[in-house]
Amino acid sequence: MSRTPSKAEVFLSKEFREILAPLPVGAAIPESPEFRSALGGVEWFVPEVLGEIFPYWQTDCLDGVLPDHATKTAELEAEIFGVAWVMNSHGESQGLTPIHVRFQIAESADEISWFECRVGEVSKNGMMISENPGTKSFAERGYYNVAAHAGKINWMYRAGYGERR
Repeated sequence: MSRTPSKAEVFLSKEFREILAPLPVGAAIPESPEFRSALGGVEWFVPEVLGEIFPYWQTDCLDGVLPDHATKTAELEAEIFGVAWVMNSHGESQGLTPIHVRFQIAESADEISWFECRVGEVSKNGMMISENPGTKSFAERGYYNVAAHAGKINWMYRAGYGERR
């Protein structure tokens, strides 16, 4: 059974296809207006995928992804580490939380053929930690460099689909 990709998925795949095309494998994705726009696809698509598993993400969303590390990991494939603003269903900011996304764009369609994401860190009481930048705890958690600290983060939400080529 085939599925119809969402608008967010189509946007994400189209934008990143263009950004990744000129880069060699292993290259950092440079900051640019095009990359900033493409990150909008990440902030729309991640809650869609998470919302299929976790009720929390059916009402809450991301409002801005701030990457600290973005790489072309293979042809039509990207990996992004950073933080994202979490917004509740009332449009109130809940602070920044770590995010790690890896995905592969389909070779012949505007869709994501393989996707993995991890969002949020679990607190001692089982809730998602979100911090404001500039606080001591934000820095202590390693949120200024999620890529270097990703192995130490106790991720709250994980989801994915597809097979990596």
